[in-house]
Formats: sequence, C-alpha cells, structure tokens
Amino acid sequence: NNLFDAFGSVIIGTLLAGVAVLLLNMNRKYLVGRSIPRDTEEGIKELLLNDKHVEKIIDFKSKILDIGKYRIKCEIEFNGYALVSDIFKNEDMEETFKEVKDDFQEFQKFVIYEANLIPRMMGRVIDNLEKEIRTHFPHVYHIDLEIN
Repeated sequence: NNLFDAFGSVIIGTLLAGVAVLLLNMNRKYLVGRSIPRDTEEGIKELLLNDKHVEKIIDFKSKILDIGKYRIKCEIEFNGYALVSDIFKNEDMEETFKEVKDDFQEFQKFVIYEANLIPRMMGRVIDNLEKEIRTHFPHVYHIDLEIN
C-alpha cells in the first residue's frame, strides 16, 4: 500500500529534521563560544578593580576552551596617578627638583627618563595582575590584558 510508504517517509523525514535542529542548537553554543561562569567573571573583575593601578574595565570577554579551561580578554584603563606615584616613591623628588630647576636641558632629560619608566611599570603591573588571576582562578589558562 502506497499510503504506508508515504506515511513512513513523512515520519522519518520529521525525525531527521528534529535531530538536525537538536544538533544545530547543541553545536551553536560551541561555535559561538560560551563564556565562563558568571561568578568567575565577577571574581576576576573584582580582583582587577581592587588593584590601585586599574582605573576601570572597558571590555571583558571570556570563552570556555575545554572542560575547566578558560580564556579571558580584558581591556583595562590604568590609573596614571598610581603608576607615577609608584615610580616617584623610589626617588627623592625634592633633591631632583633642586638639581634640574635652573637647567632646561637637565629638566628635559629628567622628564624623558621618567616617561620612559611608565611603559615598563605598566608591563610589570600587567604581569602581576596575570599572576594574581592565575593564582585565584587556576582554570584560566589564557589571559590577555590590554591597555585602553
């Protein structure tokens, strides 16, 4: 009977379509990229914002790489005052001021020298932040902290 063949084909087609939709929804999560658990994300943000050198977080993206392996990308804005304060705390600024106040060439050398220390300080701060994140959140394998 042709009716049974037609009815069987419709049922099999419907089942195949249902399985295809189910697989599509399951795989879409992995193709788009799932983000890390909300409590882990909030903990990392809190850790970053508690550092005196971090002014604010501009962008935070995360991704689950594998079971228990996370990747984060975070764009942060530094607190310039905290960076410069850390650089200047190791120097006697009053003495340096007395040495360079009457000589523009020496003042210029001083400013260039101090400005050259800022990127190095930012690099050290980023390294320390990455170590601290890895210590508190060992599942985070890849950390990409960028300066805004």
